[in-house]
Amino acid sequence: MLTRPKSSGAITAGCLHRVAKRHNASKEITSQKRQHTTVPLLYFISWLTDFAAILFIFVSTRLLADEQTSAQAMGYLGAAYFLVAAIANTISGPLSDYLGKRKVSFIGTVVMVAAIAGIIQCEPGTSGFYVSYTAVGLALGVIYPPIMAALGTARSGQGTMRTYLFFCLAFNFGIACAQVAGGYIYKHVGPYAPFYVAIGAALLAGICLLFANDPSAHQIQASEHEELDSGFDKHLSQVFSR
Repeated sequence: MLTRPKSSGAITAGCLHRVAKRHNASKEITSQKRQHTTVPLLYFISWLTDFAAILFIFVSTRLLADEQTSAQAMGYLGAAYFLVAAIANTISGPLSDYLGKRKVSFIGTVVMVAAIAGIIQCEPGTSGFYVSYTAVGLALGVIYPPIMAALGTARSGQGTMRTYLFFCLAFNFGIACAQVAGGYIYKHVGPYAPFYVAIGAALLAGICLLFANDPSAHQIQASEHEELDSGFDKHLSQVFSR
């Protein structure tokens, strides 16, 4: 009994499908490696960011206290700092959806560096000092929402909870390190020296952001590959049914 030989088109399509599967598998492995690298890098960026911000706050308030600034004025300044940060949070989220998470966080880091550099040029208690202080709050409010969103898309299920747990540990450890380092550097090096350390930490965070990949972009690529594979499978089924 004679059997119908497979057409050359079907054989070619089968070979192409196997090649496409291997190519997509290699891309998925590369994407997973990048994601595993990106998440710890985002933790490190969070640590650097909070270290720089809290070190800045510690030294700024100490300088104001040394100038005998009233407690009420310092209270108003602290309220303005966090109010501006909250407003920046509401803007940063939608902006990161439009421009990209990494770009928005990087812009916030640039603003932070500029604000800390600006306050070094101002005398404590002047309007320039207060503006620079508030600008750091603005920068912090811009930086964090995209980072948290990127961490949220990097894991699913219980992995998301662990991701945010390590995020909280990272930025709280940054706060603790900044308090200890701020007191030591202020006393043993100089009152303005912690500002330069904060600038260095913020600059390093910005450099790390340049190398950080958006985990959500990997998920989009994976879904696109799945759609292409399903479409290719449908095409093959039509070829073999002929």
